[in-house]
Amino acid sequence: MRLVLPRLYVILDAVLLTIPETDCAQKLADAGVRLLQYRNKSASSRELFEASRRLSSRLVPQGVWFLVNDRADLASVVDATGVHVGQEDLSAEAARQVIGEGKWVGVSTHNLEQFERARRYIRRLHRGWPRVWHFDQNQPGSRRRHRFHLPRSCAHQ
Repeated sequence: MRLVLPRLYVILDAVLLTIPETDCAQKLADAGVRLLQYRNKSASSRELFEASRRLSSRLVPQGVWFLVNDRADLASVVDATGVHVGQEDLSAEAARQVIGEGKWVGVSTHNLEQFERARRYIRRLHRGWPRVWHFDQNQPGSRRRHRFHLPRSCAHQ
């Protein structure tokens, strides 16, 4: 089995939008985007839930992998493809418990120690599952590092 990730990973940040997030997301999907993370730090829980539900119900049936930023509980309820958590959010272990198997858990790491901790967790928990790691120590000015773990059920076969 060969894992194929989309070339473009879009973070749709509601604070930066001048049009409704569903319209923007649809335009991105129409343009070929297949991996989209929704981020809205200023929304109430209700607003975030409603927006995430609209986005998930529109994007997932079109084959777009849809991630909710920070909130594993909402990602699970709206049937998103997964969740992305940062260092101040739930741990990868806790996010996995909330969202369940068969969903993605993405983790931001900002240094090699955090990256290694995330990698050890995935290796310990999911031996044999496909993994994609990215950590570029040589990229000048880059502070964010991302790691994704994809269960077999989510990987293209």
